[in-house]
Amino acid sequence: MWLDTLNEKIQKNPLFILVILISTTLTFLATIIGNITAIESFVQKNRVLSLIFIIGTILILLVIFGSTAYFNKREILRKVEWLKPGANIGVYLGKFGDPMVINHYEDKNIKEYVFIHNYFYLVLITDMNDEVRCFAITIKNKAFKPTFKSPGYPTSRPSYKIKLGVSTFSEIPGDPEHISSYLMAHYGHSYYETFYFGRPGYYLHYAFGINDTGYEPKDLPRWRSVFSTRYDTDSIPEELEVFRSTATFNTYAVSNDSMSFRDIFPGSLGASYEQVRRLEDK
Repeated sequence: MWLDTLNEKIQKNPLFILVILISTTLTFLATIIGNITAIESFVQKNRVLSLIFIIGTILILLVIFGSTAYFNKREILRKVEWLKPGANIGVYLGKFGDPMVINHYEDKNIKEYVFIHNYFYLVLITDMNDEVRCFAITIKNKAFKPTFKSPGYPTSRPSYKIKLGVSTFSEIPGDPEHISSYLMAHYGHSYYETFYFGRPGYYLHYAFGINDTGYEPKDLPRWRSVFSTRYDTDSIPEELEVFRSTATFNTYAVSNDSMSFRDIFPGSLGASYEQVRRLEDK
């Protein structure tokens, strides 16, 4: 019975394994310290075995530190992939901590919460009742690649399944409702597409884009002409088709049906380059 309980704990919480490993290592090191005299004698008589022992200890410590980083990253991925609009802002604060800044837009009756993490930028838009109506996540590290999929109808057949930093625009099913692109004179660029999947998407609105605050592939500068062109979704030129089939996007956003992405994000989809760079420089 207790073995079943232990197995269940390990499956639900891999950190349980890490705790056991750390406890065992600490106990082992305490035993070594308590027998330091015997160890000195052992080292003098068995130098090869002593070297093997030291290397083994270092490897164990590296595994512990590596495992900690791995499980921490996996937990962060789990929280990011949970993102959805509709809950009270308190739920999101419980998962992501305090925002770096809160912007109030009284003319639009919304508030903007900006979070800065080592792996990503997160923007949450709430109404005046503190309900999250929209979120936008931008990855800033190429090693952090969260996966998102639409609810789907039925749920076993999602309308899309994408991975930030890996998926291209052409992998998104259907045609975009709107395309937004711009290029600043000295710095800054943005490109995003909005989609509506109807019932399979729970009647929400989705956006996929490139935000200049986040991680971008090295070949992106060659698409400057795309960023500086305005597009009509009724007629997509060949250059844009090539761009959509090769360019990976770093930003994903979801909004409820009463909030337009163009109203929320008139420039870049998600975090503002000027704002987050200024905050990170402090």
